Amino acid sequence: MLKTGKVLIGSNKVLKNLKLGKTKGIVVAQNSPKNIMDDITYYSQFNKIPIITFPNNSLELGSICGRPHSVCSIGILNAGQSKILSAQKESI
Repeated sequence: MLKTGKVLIGSNKVLKNLKLGKTKGIVVAQNSPKNIMDDITYYSQFNKIPIITFPNNSLELGSICGRPHSVCSIGILNAGQSKILSAQKESI
C-alpha cells in the first residue's frame, strides 16, 4: 500500500481529507483514542468510506508505515497495487 499507493498518515490529515471527501478508505489502530475514532466514524458515514481496523496498536501501525512513532490512522487516497480496499472484513 505505501510503496505503490498514496496515503495520508496522521489523524489530523485524515480527518481534514475525510471531511472533503477525498479519502477512499481509512485504517485505524485498535487502540486509537475514542474521540478520534468517533470523529472518523461520524465523517466516514457521509461518503460511505470504509474503515478498516488494524488489529494491533498504533506503535505497530507506525512501524509498518516506516515511522518511528505511533500512528493512529491512515487515510487511503490511492490504494495502488494493494487489495486493501477490496477487503470485505472490518479488520486486516
